[in-house]
Amino acid sequence: MSKGKSQHAAVAGNIKEAYRQRQHPNISSVKSNEPEQVTVSARYKNEKLQRVPIAISTISGSEIQKMGGVHDLRQLQYNLPGLQISGFSPRNQFVTIRGLGTNANSANEGLDQGVGIYIDGVYYARTGTALSEMLDVSDVQLLKGPQGTLFGKNTVAGAIDIHTKGAGRKFSYGGSFSYGNYAAVRSDYYVNVPINKVVSARLSGVFDRRDGFIRNVRRNERWDNVDTDATKLDIDIHPDNGWHARLIADYSHQVGYMGFTVANEILPTVLANGSSVRGFYTRAAAAGYSPIAIRPFDRRTDIDASHHQQLDTGGISLHLEREMSVGTLSSISAYREWSYQPNYDGDQTGADVMPESIVAPHQRQVSQELRLTGRRGPFDYTGGLYFFWQNDHFPSEQSYGHQASQWYLGPSAPSAILNGLRSLSDADARTYSYAAYGQTTWHATNRLTVTAGLRYTLETKSGNYSQWQGGDVTPIAELPSEWQSTAVTYRNSYAPGGRAYHVSTTRGNLSGIFTLGYQISDAILAYGTYSRGYKSAGLNLVREAPGVNVMVAPEEVDAFEVGVKSQFWHHRATINADIFWTNDHNLQTNVYDPANRVSYIANAGTVQSRGVEVDASVKPIRGLTLSASASYTDARYASYSHAMCSYLYSYQASCNLSGRPLPGVPTWAGALRGEYAWSLTDRFDAYFGSDFTFRSSYFSAVNDDAFSRIPGFGVVGVHLGARRSLHLAGREGILDVSLWVRNLANKNYYNAISINSTTGLSNAALGDPRTYGFTARASF
Repeated sequence: MSKGKSQHAAVAGNIKEAYRQRQHPNISSVKSNEPEQVTVSARYKNEKLQRVPIAISTISGSEIQKMGGVHDLRQLQYNLPGLQISGFSPRNQFVTIRGLGTNANSANEGLDQGVGIYIDGVYYARTGTALSEMLDVSDVQLLKGPQGTLFGKNTVAGAIDIHTKGAGRKFSYGGSFSYGNYAAVRSDYYVNVPINKVVSARLSGVFDRRDGFIRNVRRNERWDNVDTDATKLDIDIHPDNGWHARLIADYSHQVGYMGFTVANEILPTVLANGSSVRGFYTRAAAAGYSPIAIRPFDRRTDIDASHHQQLDTGGISLHLEREMSVGTLSSISAYREWSYQPNYDGDQTGADVMPESIVAPHQRQVSQELRLTGRRGPFDYTGGLYFFWQNDHFPSEQSYGHQASQWYLGPSAPSAILNGLRSLSDADARTYSYAAYGQTTWHATNRLTVTAGLRYTLETKSGNYSQWQGGDVTPIAELPSEWQSTAVTYRNSYAPGGRAYHVSTTRGNLSGIFTLGYQISDAILAYGTYSRGYKSAGLNLVREAPGVNVMVAPEEVDAFEVGVKSQFWHHRATINADIFWTNDHNLQTNVYDPANRVSYIANAGTVQSRGVEVDASVKPIRGLTLSASASYTDARYASYSHAMCSYLYSYQASCNLSGRPLPGVPTWAGALRGEYAWSLTDRFDAYFGSDFTFRSSYFSAVNDDAFSRIPGFGVVGVHLGARRSLHLAGREGILDVSLWVRNLANKNYYNAISINSTTGLSNAALGDPRTYGFTARASF
């Protein structure tokens, strides 16, 4: 066999072995004091984490299971410093890494995310499609910094790479049952069946129910509840002819009274220039509404309209691999669909002001990737072609209730001016994206590697938008004569029509990376990286208004990073650290124009994000594992002179935020985890673990409004359990029973705070209260 073929065979063998371990990971044993070798696929090949010159944080599915009560990325984020997820509904979720990503707290279908989310190699274009449920997860890898060369557009901040467990060649089955406070019941299962020597199938699913954390005192209902069903079928075809195929189909259905906020704070009625505005209590009195006490952590609301929402998402993907003399050829073909059917009270109070303010997106996407990965002599290489199509249709509606006129216009205004009025719009956005990429790593010496890569993307975006006035309203002629002349003006202001339009743009861009890696010793890797990232141009599919540009310029990111990865003490201790500096040009962010009542996207200017990150772990004695991670991030608007003003300065047309902190970015974030396991008998182990996560304070609103400041907080979780090996019906298995508590101290903290000048309130999405329960898990 030639040298090239033998090298390729070794790479292919490593890929097969890593894949096998991912599907059937070894159960940690307290009898071993050897560290677990973490394998990542950040460069589309399986490599040891300590050998990859990229800042990566990882967490395994088994570690997530041990925490108890953690089932989605929103809950997991606190264990991955640098990652921030905020929002209050399945549609309104915003993900950032190192402060960059989606700088907004109001969703816009014309705005792409800046953090790429991948599950089993498939890109999820809309954030809400990927945050609902983590089913049958093998591991989560957080890749920090621009990943545009291999992972494509809209990864200017990084990527979240999630892998699920695939079908294995042995019959196995298992599941778990959990019960906790708030009547929480969760059950999941998997069955792995080898159909023949070539084909295996794995079926997994979850049933998850929980009462709400917040009581609606007006409707006498528990809100913020969980009601989720999800299933996944994974078929593995692995003949001994060099081919490997994996077919994955999944579907998730989620319903609940969710996606709302609670009243957090009364805003002042006097602005910074001494002018007065109508405040919350003045508006409430004019409308004849008696609000409940404003105490957010009483976890009560009096919202009068329904907030029942439904989220359905699913898809199918086909993964093909073929081992050839030139490398491993891979193909990933995927189709996904997401439908969100909300009910949303626009005023978020118990007054009948805006009983409906909804956007109901229905998104579909198709992607196809062809990739070749291999090695020839001193060169590792990856090259590929990528196609992506997306169609997102999102009709919207706002309706006004019988108290709207008095709320907005004053106590003397007749209800009939706005009662029954509806503002309707229909829009769709379509994307065609084509890309070609290549990356190679030159092993210049036994210690020095040079990595370089480029990706060219050509993208066409188009959209249609129309808006009109509707509803069952009282005819103008039947209104009191003194109001007739102004009623038309008010109706056109609160439910404006607009010109229907079509917009389209085609742009090409180039992303790239250059990395130097030096293996100082077998245990220490040093590296330096420059990367260029790109985030697609945005479309303002909103009503045309003065100052609103329909096209929004793309973001371009230049990122520099220096890092060290080290293992010592016979590989029982690991410390990885990096320093980063990122410049983001033309940051895309949401802006609200109160005069024209329109929310749109604009370019903020330049943003800088710089900081330090550290990940460490140690196994000092047999059975004890400790880990710590922390990040310091200084993210600021370097240049943003035309920003939307904060509430107290809202009388000004614009404000200068240059030098101000970027919203949604805690300066300090960290996590501590530890577990001690000990043997009671040869077949019986016990374990105890705890985790502590913290965030320093930060602003939630894009304009750093003082009333959106989220105080720093820390949350503690603990778990205690025992596991025993079993012999049942001729099969060996494991039974694991644990008790767990999340937010042990019942800490009050926020996920997001928004400012609503039309109600005179700040509104908040609250962090979870203390939850606890037990979990019994078995596998055979």
